[in-house]
Amino acid sequence: MPDPICEGEVLPPRRHPGGRKLGSRDALLATADGAPPDVVATVRAVLTAVRQRKLSGKLARELLVRVAPPARATVSVALPKIVDAASHAAAQAAILEAVSSGRVPPAEGKALGDVARRTFEAVKLAQRARLLRTT
Repeated sequence: MPDPICEGEVLPPRRHPGGRKLGSRDALLATADGAPPDVVATVRAVLTAVRQRKLSGKLARELLVRVAPPARATVSVALPKIVDAASHAAAQAAILEAVSSGRVPPAEGKALGDVARRTFEAVKLAQRARLLRTT
C-alpha cells in the first residue's frame, strides 16, 4: 500500500466520539489572538502539517515554542519607592517575602531583585552627580 504522505494525498479528517465539536478552534489558535499575523500564519501552517501527518507533534511543539514562546504569568509585588539604602532594603525584603510565600517564582524574584539593585545604583549615582554640581 503506498504511503499517502509521500504521494501527496490528503487523509480524510478523523472523527473522535469524545473530541471537540466540528468548527471549534484549536486552543493554540485561540490563544494566538492579538499575535502578529506572521506568527498566526506559522501556527496555522504547523497545525495543518501535523494534521496531515507531514510533521510530528513533538517537532511541531519545538517549532512553536521557538516561534511563539508560551506566555508567562504576570507577577505583581508592591515595592516602596527606592530613594535611599533603607528603601532599597525594604524593597529587597518585600521581594524575598513574596518568593518565600510562593506568590512569585524564584527566577522572577531574582529578576525583581536585580531591577531593585540597579534602581538603587542609579539613585546613588544621581545623588553623587547632584553633590558634584553643588560643590
